[in-house]
Amino acid sequence: MKISNLFNVKMWFQNFILKMILNKSVKHGVTAVIGVIAGAKVQELLTQFGISVDMAHFQAQLTVAFGAAAGAFINWAQRVLDPDGDGKLGKLESPKA
Repeated sequence: MKISNLFNVKMWFQNFILKMILNKSVKHGVTAVIGVIAGAKVQELLTQFGISVDMAHFQAQLTVAFGAAAGAFINWAQRVLDPDGDGKLGKLESPKA
């Protein structure tokens, strides 16, 4: 990154605001929703089997666990689909000798 790019507002907006903040917001929003839904489903299954737990505390822990798992999966998928981080899907091309 060049020093002149630090003062380029358009470049800063594209790189920081669009790529970082929006990407993180969407990812964390998706993982939170997955955590809540998966946690509620596990809670429902336990209730069907007659297992009694502190539901409020258990739901919070399941939300965190499933949210973390979803976040790890999203990170893995991003690294596999876009290994060079340029925003374009595809593998790195090896330089030709």
